[in-house]
Amino acid sequence: MKKCVKCAKFKPLTEYSTVKKEYKGKTYETPRSECKLCRAIRVKSFRGGIKGKALQMWDGINRRAEDKEGTRPSYIHVKNLLTKEEFLQWAIPELNKWSEKYNLSNASVDRINPEKHYELGNLQLLSHSENVKKSWRDRQDR
Repeated sequence: MKKCVKCAKFKPLTEYSTVKKEYKGKTYETPRSECKLCRAIRVKSFRGGIKGKALQMWDGINRRAEDKEGTRPSYIHVKNLLTKEEFLQWAIPELNKWSEKYNLSNASVDRINPEKHYELGNLQLLSHSENVKKSWRDRQDR
């Protein structure tokens, strides 16, 4: 039994999805902190709209920065120098412009100069595929 952090109900582990984590070369699965039902409700409301996409990007930045999960060694020295409010003030207008031309789900936040941190003046939106290609080019140039 595990207590869900959202609904505060004790539920069997089968009511929780798992997430794979890698630490020091070992991969293991651990149950999420919220039950499947609470997660489904949160994800559905979270993903909708421009603010939801901006918040999703914010979470991604914080997962990558300083490689807190131990899965992205190339990010170990990259810091997030933005507050959530600063990021949202930048991201929401940028996503509004993006959504006039492109599919919102395809937007990806990129550091213009990969040697710098997540900070104002070093952010741009790219499509996910453009961002992956740029990342590979940047690695080859090092």
